[in-house]
Amino acid sequence: MRILIIGGNGFIGRRLVAALAGHDVTLFSRGDAPAGVDLIRGDRQDLPQARARLAALAPEIAIDTGAQNAATAALAAHALDGVVPRVIVLSSVSVYARYGRFLKTEPGDCARTAILETDALRSRLFVYRDRPDLQANLGRSWLADYDKIPAEAVYRQMRESAVTILRLPMVYGADDPDARVQTYSQQMGPDVAWLPVWKQVARWRNARGHVDNVTDAIRVCALNRAPGEKLRVFNIADMPGLTEFEWIKMIAAATDWPGQLRLVADGTPGPRAPVSDFAPHADYACNLHMSTGLFRRQTGWHQPIKTEAALALSLDAAATELRQCRN
Repeated sequence: MRILIIGGNGFIGRRLVAALAGHDVTLFSRGDAPAGVDLIRGDRQDLPQARARLAALAPEIAIDTGAQNAATAALAAHALDGVVPRVIVLSSVSVYARYGRFLKTEPGDCARTAILETDALRSRLFVYRDRPDLQANLGRSWLADYDKIPAEAVYRQMRESAVTILRLPMVYGADDPDARVQTYSQQMGPDVAWLPVWKQVARWRNARGHVDNVTDAIRVCALNRAPGEKLRVFNIADMPGLTEFEWIKMIAAATDWPGQLRLVADGTPGPRAPVSDFAPHADYACNLHMSTGLFRRQTGWHQPIKTEAALALSLDAAATELRQCRN
């Protein structure tokens, strides 16, 4: 299959390129391409001028790994519409109204049930613009203009190409730029006897996915030639959707941490937020885990790496270092 990947050099993109080995893959990227992969070098701003070249390439499917807002999505969508018969765009759990309620930027009641693809989206856009501290601390000024809802809206308007939107979870694994697993593992040192966890946080269910599982789901979606609707939307995540307490217990087991987890009253000083980019006042009564049944039924996908094994892979180097320190 001839596959065009817009991006392909990031946390997910690098693994996606490797997962599609054996197919005719071309990257449109300002970075380099691995051996055996063709490259059209260019920035996203160059996509409209590359439309004729992309048409000559005649890819059977394109995967956009980096549409962050309406403007960046439009650059790709306008270049691809009618040139590529099928397009996959990577989106996020953050589009859902539940995510806004979790951040307390969205009205409405929270829920503990799994999020479905048909659930409402946020009404308020660009929820990170009020977090200059986050932008500064993480060195991500682009967060001010980050919102997948308008990006999805642009792709929904494509007239001549079929579009699949994949809403991804919070992705973890080796080289995770957000260090989602290390947020906890780094607290589990040899001199730490117990780790406090807020009771409400302990019950909270997040949407998570190991990078290799997420990559495999994108691969399966791309190679699935079954006829589908003009627009399809799927949730992608590891199953089951663990509570935060179950998640921390698995991290402790993966690192052979001898300490104990202790539930403490909400608001007790000491515990760190589960994910560093969440506001301290987030409402942990709002579960963010997603239902993935629709994707599994329509594509036949099965999660290749179970959570215990995925955590072991993610923490292998850190776990080895911790064991050496303890011994």
